[in-house]
Amino acid sequence: MHRLELVPILLIAISSNADNMVVGIAYGIRNIRVPLRSNLFIALFTGVLTLVSMLAGQGLRYSMPQQLASVLGGVIIAGIGVWILLQSARLPATASEIPAARIRRPKALDRVFTVLNDPASADRDLSGEIDVKEVWLLAIALSLNNVTNGVGSGMAGLDPVLTTIAVTAFSVAMLSAGVTAGRYGQRMVGSFAKVISGVLLIAAGIYSIRM
Repeated sequence: MHRLELVPILLIAISSNADNMVVGIAYGIRNIRVPLRSNLFIALFTGVLTLVSMLAGQGLRYSMPQQLASVLGGVIIAGIGVWILLQSARLPATASEIPAARIRRPKALDRVFTVLNDPASADRDLSGEIDVKEVWLLAIALSLNNVTNGVGSGMAGLDPVLTTIAVTAFSVAMLSAGVTAGRYGQRMVGSFAKVISGVLLIAAGIYSIRM
């Protein structure tokens, strides 16, 4: 592995777990605990999904010229970053209009998006703790963006094992850091997490294209 490959891997790992920071802050502010076993479950779920997605991306990479695959992978990663930035820049008034024209989707998927929009809803028994029985929806919600990031990273030629390890480790760290930050009322971190995620993905995509 080329030494410089560590740079896009770290950028992908951090940006893929930006939602962990946001959700963690939301829990910290409301004094909802995320036990270590639940945190580890989310990280392992995210890691497995990342690995599977990267292997799928590698399969696509081997079906086309390597240089083209690297460029397409980088474009996908950077494109996701641009999309995140555009979503973050939307006016609150525009966002508030969405529920009025809600798109129908399966109940299970709707519950996943509900958890993303209102993380506290994962605490279904109102115990003030996200236990193992409640962590499934949260794990799915937090790992959704890892699928597209994983496919793009696999096509870009990043090492799947190292990327998976990095994503898993940062998942645990950033969720814990978010909860701690939330307890101290640092909401500003959460408001900028999406923007930071988008910028990091764009940087990782450009870096992958130039590698």
